Amino acid sequence: MYKEIYNEDYFNGKNSFFYKFGYKDTPLIWNFMRNEIEKACIGRKRILDIGCAYGYFLQALGNRFDKYGADVSEHAIRTARRNSGSGKFVLCDAENGLPFGKGYFDIVTMFDVTEHIISPDALIKNAKAVLKKSGLLLISTPNNNLLRKTIFKIPDKLEHHCSLLSKEQITDILGNNGFKIIGFHTAFVFMNRYYKSESGILPQMTLLARKT
Repeated sequence: MYKEIYNEDYFNGKNSFFYKFGYKDTPLIWNFMRNEIEKACIGRKRILDIGCAYGYFLQALGNRFDKYGADVSEHAIRTARRNSGSGKFVLCDAENGLPFGKGYFDIVTMFDVTEHIISPDALIKNAKAVLKKSGLLLISTPNNNLLRKTIFKIPDKLEHHCSLLSKEQITDILGNNGFKIIGFHTAFVFMNRYYKSESGILPQMTLLARKT
């Protein structure tokens, strides 16, 4: 099912909303996420970006990390391999498992992924399996609060968002899977500026969690 939705037309914005406006290749967002990771870890680390799309975030990391990307879209993986200088990219449905050994990664990232997955709980379980003990999980996903429901109700439907979560819901999923949240903020990107709030008011949320 996922492969049929996330094809070339999706990434080109023909049957999606946010990609149409260049969201996925906004350097502002990727640079902010890179800084979040660099503040939380020291030394060369092995990182997996689930739902890597064209690999823009991994490109933004530079050469400090051993970089891996996973995506369910054949088109996205082909493009990421062409774009990438050093990353390794695999085609897989992360909700049903990841082709890596237990504890293989220091860091796993998921940017705008959980909302596309029927079972975010299964996805988080699989991410945990490939993370080392005390490894980091960085998630960015829509914050299903009143503002989100008001502003993005139609765009969320166009974007095939099937699992919109509140802060409380994703916190429960992470906690039940053995993660401790060590960082949280909500955000909104407007006019090429990244607005950040420690409260739950803005329509996008980012969580940094550690495997316990």
